[in-house]
Amino acid sequence: MLYYYFPAFKTRDSELRAYNELQDSVKDKILPIVSLTRSRISKTNVDGNLEKKIDDIEKIFKNRFFILDLATENSVINAKISELFNSYHDGYAKWVDFIKKCKDKFPNLIPCIHFNLDYIEDVNKQIDKLAKFNSYLALRLPADNEEELIDYINAVEDCCSSKTILILDCIENTKIDFLNLIKRLNLERFKNTICLNSTFPKSMPKDKQGYIELKEQKYYFDFLSNDVCYGDYACCYPVRYDMKSRGWIPRIDIPVIKEKNQIDLIYYAKEKTDVKNKIDSRSAYEKCAKQLLSIDDIVKLQDNMNANDIWGWQMFQSSFNGQVLGSSPSFWISVRMNIYMSLTVIKFDNCQKTIELDDSINLSRN
Repeated sequence: MLYYYFPAFKTRDSELRAYNELQDSVKDKILPIVSLTRSRISKTNVDGNLEKKIDDIEKIFKNRFFILDLATENSVINAKISELFNSYHDGYAKWVDFIKKCKDKFPNLIPCIHFNLDYIEDVNKQIDKLAKFNSYLALRLPADNEEELIDYINAVEDCCSSKTILILDCIENTKIDFLNLIKRLNLERFKNTICLNSTFPKSMPKDKQGYIELKEQKYYFDFLSNDVCYGDYACCYPVRYDMKSRGWIPRIDIPVIKEKNQIDLIYYAKEKTDVKNKIDSRSAYEKCAKQLLSIDDIVKLQDNMNANDIWGWQMFQSSFNGQVLGSSPSFWISVRMNIYMSLTVIKFDNCQKTIELDDSINLSRN
């Protein structure tokens, strides 16, 4: 299989829904980088049972390739995830055992290598163990400090191989000289390299309607497209944060992906609920949809491509027509991400830098 686009997202319901609702033809070109979170906490699931979340994602990924990492924010993890992340003893034995069990459900899972410079012998021992029953591995490293990144990679020469995918994680558009970094890294040591970047804001402007710019794709085509594969956070803020106590205002965001030499846009519209004037959340979302479909860029999007094949667009159009099928922020995050990933695959189809994975490889387990 040949992959063109590498979105990173968590296993929260909204993000899984966005991926799950993609067309199969779109999924065929995406290699997602998935950070495992706990399941939703409830009265009967006070610890956010991890097995329940594994069961959920089994239904979504099945035999597809995906890279599995662990989330780190306290708001989305539990004690089990912390244990998997921090137990470095005997070559991160607990993480290795967890991956072995997951491979029964996800035969094409690609595990991330856990990394800590203070326990480099255990890191390398972990790599040896994982390599025995995984066709491919992934090394995900922060790319916010050039010198530290060089030290990280030099410390784990064992992982620099044709079966390891390097992921350079540049959250929040860190100002780093990627061109110089790429020259110093000798990327040919790896199977391939993915550069993750994001310019999606933590919060939208206060205006009732407007747009924001997304610059990561233009930056990629201007400077990086000859050297690394393109990844981003699928039009979602990279770090989970909780809603403030004042609540939320219904809002719809519609991404418009431009040509390679242009900056992409997200148009947004907000509408407050108003009990006195009988504007509930569903009415508010309908108003937002009508505002957005009066914008030229969004009308052109509807006219110039078969947007009806995109689940997120269908949800948007349904709201415009008065049938609001979701009235929570989570649902509309899914809509935004689903449209964005669908349009990005169209833009990156037949991109020069791709990753080819062979699903016929079947390593025996030790």
